[in-house]
Amino acid sequence: MISLRPERQVKGTTAAVCSVDESNKNAEVRKLEGFRKFHNFSFEFEGIRVWRCYGIGSGKFVPYKSLIVQPQKSQSLITKEPFSPISVPRVLKPGKQTTLDSAPVFVCPKPGCIKTFARFADFELHLDVEEHVVQNEPADLEHNIYDKLKRDWVAMFATVQTEERQPLHYQPCTHSEEYAPEANMGWALAKARSGSSQFSEKVKDYLTKKFDIGEKTGQKVSAEQVAKDMRNARTHDNQRLFGREDWLTKLQVQGFFSRLASARRKQGWCGADTSEDGDEGDEVGEQRQAVEEVIENLGLKHPIIFDVYNLCQYYHGNKLSSFNVSMLKDMCGYFEIPYKSRDLKRDLLAKVSELVKECECSKK
Repeated sequence: MISLRPERQVKGTTAAVCSVDESNKNAEVRKLEGFRKFHNFSFEFEGIRVWRCYGIGSGKFVPYKSLIVQPQKSQSLITKEPFSPISVPRVLKPGKQTTLDSAPVFVCPKPGCIKTFARFADFELHLDVEEHVVQNEPADLEHNIYDKLKRDWVAMFATVQTEERQPLHYQPCTHSEEYAPEANMGWALAKARSGSSQFSEKVKDYLTKKFDIGEKTGQKVSAEQVAKDMRNARTHDNQRLFGREDWLTKLQVQGFFSRLASARRKQGWCGADTSEDGDEGDEVGEQRQAVEEVIENLGLKHPIIFDVYNLCQYYHGNKLSSFNVSMLKDMCGYFEIPYKSRDLKRDLLAKVSELVKECECSKK
């Protein structure tokens, strides 16, 4: 620092090197308990007031005495290199004072002329040449802008307009007995659905088909997946099967499946026969389960299902042509059958038919 002073001198200035005394940096504070739960803070004179939510309640007051274990002492500056004497002093030069006497304003005496001059020589030249600028004529650009601003300023503040206002008289608000507030308690909460809504026949038929497919194939879909499939379900013409008002939630589908399974069990118990071939039936069931596991590991499993449509039944009943081109393309995409966007309906039908021919029901 000392070596730089003579090289880079600034007139009338000097410098010193100081550092902060960190020996007094020994403040200790406690953590505010439950700090993450608070979202609003107010620092008052004797402590901190905290809230979990803004503007609700009076808040919790935490005094500084309970937080500060040891207060912070004053940290002074340590002077390592003191101020050096000023080698090059700075002299303040007195400026030129401009007064009205030294810079008078000369106005043209010609009636109607709006020319004004700051120097007497310009004023004399104007009188000799007599190039007067009348107010209703376009003025010179150098003077016209400022003259216009001055005239507008004078016109704005030359007159004062007063406006009389009647004082407002406030009366206390009185509520009659018949008055009732529009917003009831809980208006910001979600309105609970009252009662149970009846499903349409179309929804019941769709859910029943989904349930039957899971019972026959053993591949039971979850209620969450069925609720998603309802939003994308299509007819033979690739039209939406359900509107927004028919969509169900996971709990609604799960409840329907539970009621349907309970009803099926009750019907099965009433019509059940106590035959002596129970052991034989168990053996047949075990064999069938083993066969199904083998078929499932090999590939396709009967019946081949797309959404709620049994493609095996449609194939054997020659009804695959009832699906339009868009639905056939969706089937090919679902079963990962390669196809081209320009394929005709007969080409798509042939590809879906080849898929169904690989099923065990077509090989019998």
